[in-house]
Formats: sequence, structure tokens, C-alpha cells
Amino acid sequence: MKIIIPVLALFMIFINSSLNRESVIIPNESIRFRIIPASNKKEDQLNKLKVKNLINEKVMPVISTGSNINEARKIIQSSIPFIKKTLDTLNIPYTISYGQNPFPPKKYFDVIYPDNNYEALVISLGEAKGDNYWCVLFPPLCLVDAKYYGNNNNEYKSAVIDIINKYLQ
Repeated sequence: MKIIIPVLALFMIFINSSLNRESVIIPNESIRFRIIPASNKKEDQLNKLKVKNLINEKVMPVISTGSNINEARKIIQSSIPFIKKTLDTLNIPYTISYGQNPFPPKKYFDVIYPDNNYEALVISLGEAKGDNYWCVLFPPLCLVDAKYYGNNNNEYKSAVIDIINKYLQ
């Protein structure tokens, strides 16, 4: 009987994780956002995170108000001076490009997107040779990223794992 409970619990965990697996499909009509740091050095990667956090805090609330892709395009284009002004506060050399930009392949949740040219707002820092961050501005899937991968201090527990641990002790 003691062996049946852990096996049953493991089976339940497997079924639960399969059913709860999220996959986010990026629509064909979308606008991506990419930050390419100068290099993979720690300081440059930290600069990438500073830019990401600043953009999420100051710019995303403005950009994410578009209700369709044409509105989003207009908002992004008109927001570029604001984005530049915001980035200037960091004293990091950068360039901004909006339009068709090359992207490497990316696994986004459970979907793999091939390398291609995509409509995107790209912020390149310095020499732009480091591992990049990207998400989707429209529809606002960057907010989905923040929800799943954001900086929170929540601790997640599983009742099934607690039961297994109890019986394995």
C-alpha cells in the first residue's frame, strides 16, 4: 500500500503537468520587442536587464494601449522619442530600430519560432553581440512573460509533492 500512494502521486503529477502546460502562439500580425546587449559579459547582461525593466515600467503601459496592430504601430512610432529619452537616463550607448528586423530561432513557452525577419522594436546596446531578450509587444505577450517569469518572491508548493515527501521520509 505504501508503494501505491507514491506511484499514484507521481502519475497525478505527470497528468497535472501535461494538462496545465501553457503554450502561447504568437499571431502572424504581431510586433516583437528585442534587446540585444553589447556582449555576454556580466555588466552588459545587467545593462540588458536594466533596459528591460525600464521599458517595462515606463514604456509598456503606453505601448500596450493599442487595440489593434495598426494602433499599436502608430503608438510605437510616436513613442520612439519617449523611449530614447527614457533610455538616455541609463547612460548606455544604444540604437533603436523599428520595422522588419532579423531574429534568431526562439522557443517561446512550448512553441519554437524559426529565425526570420519580423516586425519589431529592437534596442541594440553597444556592439549588440550578446544573448538577447525578446517578447511580443502586440498583442502584449510581454505581460504574459512578466506573469510567468517576472520578479516575484512567491513560493509555490504542491500538495502532491508534500504527500510524497511525507511517505518517503
